Amino acid sequence: MNLEELLFKPAQLHQGEVRHLDGKKAICLRPHEGGKWATVGRYVNFTIDGSGYVEGKCVNVDGATKTVWLQIIRGPFIPGTVIKLPVSKLGRYYEASGEEASDLEEALSSLLERGIGDDGMSLEAFELMISSAREKRTAEHQAAFLKQMNSLIGAETYQLLGKVEALYRDLLNSVGNDSRRYRDVPTPHIAKVTRNLRKALAHLAKSLREEC
Repeated sequence: MNLEELLFKPAQLHQGEVRHLDGKKAICLRPHEGGKWATVGRYVNFTIDGSGYVEGKCVNVDGATKTVWLQIIRGPFIPGTVIKLPVSKLGRYYEASGEEASDLEEALSSLLERGIGDDGMSLEAFELMISSAREKRTAEHQAAFLKQMNSLIGAETYQLLGKVEALYRDLLNSVGNDSRRYRDVPTPHIAKVTRNLRKALAHLAKSLREEC
């Protein structure tokens, strides 16, 4: 940080404003944090829309469009890809230093030597990539969750408990939304849900007795 940066007070800064810091072009990300900057040439860690941390390098900034270009080095996305993002899309952002920066520089050099990289990916394409990665993580988490639950209580018991819970919630909502509550004769829907819930409970009890 140089004197020029120190002289920029938060009130004087605007998101997307471009300055030269230590002779390098930089764009202001968050003025309220005392001037959080993305500086060209710096190795960084950042997040985007819940993506988890991504390691990369800031390769360009543009004040007119309030855009930053970041080259992916490591993370849940394609290494070597250069993404173009509005600064408003960036979440956490901090610059790497010391051994971490040297490690990222070496990793990027290795990627470039192998010819990995491109000229730029649009925001729409990157957001699609983020969405795909998030869906993959969700599916993997769900599969691991089901595997553990099945090993703990058995697949049939887990499914029956889910059915009982759904029917119980349906019964609670149906009774709660009935304009003539606590009537002697339940509505056809309430009666049907009650019968199905009793059957599911009986099936669950039978399954548990067999397992014991």
